[in-house]
Amino acid sequence: MIQRSQIQIGADQPDAKDQCPVDPFKSDPGVCGCGVADNDSDLNGTPDCQDGCPTNPALSAPVSGSGCEPKAPDADQDGVPDSQDTCPEDPDKNELGLCGCGTPDADEDQDGIVDCEDRCPTIAYEDLVGDPYDKDEDNDGVNDGTDQCPFDPIKITAGACGCGNPDYDTDGDGTADCIDLCPKDKNKIEPGKCGCGVKDKDSDGDGKVDCKDACPLDKYKTVPGICGCGVEDKDSDGDDFMDCVDACKCDPGDPPDGCPH
Repeated sequence: MIQRSQIQIGADQPDAKDQCPVDPFKSDPGVCGCGVADNDSDLNGTPDCQDGCPTNPALSAPVSGSGCEPKAPDADQDGVPDSQDTCPEDPDKNELGLCGCGTPDADEDQDGIVDCEDRCPTIAYEDLVGDPYDKDEDNDGVNDGTDQCPFDPIKITAGACGCGNPDYDTDGDGTADCIDLCPKDKNKIEPGKCGCGVKDKDSDGDGKVDCKDACPLDKYKTVPGICGCGVEDKDSDGDDFMDCVDACKCDPGDPPDGCPH
């Protein structure tokens, strides 16, 4: 009786070798500790408890910008995804540049012309303009390879008037003389109705500019007529004598004064 009782008591006592007595699945802590399974969901050798990306076998920690998402294909491993890389097989370029994929845009002789377009890539300042060994044809301090006007010592860009023609603006209106039809009139760049130097102004608002309006302050007349500007050419009595010269403006008459005789 005593021996059976002792056996029953021993069965209820915890196993001295079980380091996780309250975890029915583990008897030792393992990597993740008691109560946490040492699972490796993505089978990459790093247990889930230590794997920042437990479902991505290629990553064990999130990557800035994409987290744990699968990395976008990058054939040349230049850090630019193939979908955004114009040169997906060239690790040194991600766009065509001047020489295209697979060829660097190098300029060994530093003459402003890339080697792939340079007739003499190892001879400094050889260029395609004039004398191939004269780096600055117009001696303006800018090498021919970067000078848009290599034969114009005044200009390095074409500007508004093109090479060989200075972009003068005599009247200072912001339009170069070469395209300004009124180069000496800062208020106009084309003659308009009145020509350069004269404003296309309509003082009386009658639709006729002052330069062509003989009565620029009379909105009812553009020529003086019989009565002059500012006075209406009216014939009240219908005798063909305007009121302004009719001595009897209310009584039809005859010459010379418009009165009955």
